[in-house]
Amino acid sequence: MLKQTFDIGDNVTYKHPLDGIFEGVSATIPGKVIDINTVLGLAEISVTLGTIGNPRIVKMWAKTERLQSDMHIRNPNWLTDKLAAAEKIAAKDWHGWIFDEWHDKYFDSFDDLLEDYENEDDEDIPNWTWATKPSLVKIAGAIDLIESKIGDLDAEDVYESDDFAGVEELQWAIDTFNQLNKDKVVYNVDRTKAIIYSED
Repeated sequence: MLKQTFDIGDNVTYKHPLDGIFEGVSATIPGKVIDINTVLGLAEISVTLGTIGNPRIVKMWAKTERLQSDMHIRNPNWLTDKLAAAEKIAAKDWHGWIFDEWHDKYFDSFDDLLEDYENEDDEDIPNWTWATKPSLVKIAGAIDLIESKIGDLDAEDVYESDDFAGVEELQWAIDTFNQLNKDKVVYNVDRTKAIIYSED
């Protein structure tokens, strides 16, 4: 429900109508109320634009009818807070994939990341990235696989995993598959570790 009255300090989302090929669609922008003009039905809001690595605070007036109270806006300082809490590792001591928050991409080295930034201004190039952690591409055990399939078919009331023959053979096949493919890994961002780069 849209809230028609707001207080200074309220977290809100602002629905901004788009034009051109997007006519009829609104962009939703999180912000904070910093001033109110009840006579004109306007609220001045502070919104963050730009990129996570290079945010820009903009103040703008908006019709209150386009604002919606939002108590669940993501903490605007979440990235700073995560970085402050993360273990800091010098780039020279890190040998693995990295995740760039600003371009939302994984790289196998900082040199590859720099290639992605070759058309960016120097101040937009990050001096840190997140570490990653590997996960094996591994099939679960036979029982888990059977129970998952039963669940997919909504057949929990009909069968249980021990109703099926060949479970031991299936487990052997899974173990063999996992062993033959133990070099297959995927990398996921690890925001408990930040890789710090310097010119030294």
